[in-house]
Amino acid sequence: MVRQSARLRALVPYKNRGTYGWLEGSSLELRRSIAIVQGDLRDPDIVDRVATVCQYVFHLGAVISIPYSYIAPIDVTRVNVGGRQKIFNACRRYGMQRLVHTSSSELSGTAQCVPIDAAYPLQAQSAYSATKIAADTLVENYSRFRDVPAVTLCLFNLCAPAIRPGGDSDDQRRTALGQEYSQTRLAHTYPRFHLRD
Repeated sequence: MVRQSARLRALVPYKNRGTYGWLEGSSLELRRSIAIVQGDLRDPDIVDRVATVCQYVFHLGAVISIPYSYIAPIDVTRVNVGGRQKIFNACRRYGMQRLVHTSSSELSGTAQCVPIDAAYPLQAQSAYSATKIAADTLVENYSRFRDVPAVTLCLFNLCAPAIRPGGDSDDQRRTALGQEYSQTRLAHTYPRFHLRD
């Protein structure tokens, strides 16, 4: 987006070392062209400061550790649901043109059948997956009833710098199931997109 002359602002978790999380993998030139704000997405003042001048919000912020969600479910819920709601409220307040929300394959839990279709039940097998189910439900609510133009991206287990390719067979099954799931789940409620290779 920066290379296409978009002006970006990024809210990243505060680190006392002054690092910028996943943005550290970007070139210094690229990072210098992004207005980076360090803070906590649970803080409505920080969210407002970042969102006030934006037209689009790409919301990727979450605590993504399933093991941590067993240890600290309240913290994970406060970030993944409470923080997300702060983002949605800011989008509504400032009249964003579009909120792009990211989903998770954890909504479906362990597959009981294949392919996974629109009738497949949501299965919260961890606090993390419960928060992602709640987040998807919130974005649908804000999209349908609170005038926040939103889409959900289902990026299920894509390979990225932080994800090792060739995961175990369960990861591979989930990726295949995620493709089916993301094409059908909530297909008639609000726009959802699945990015393929």
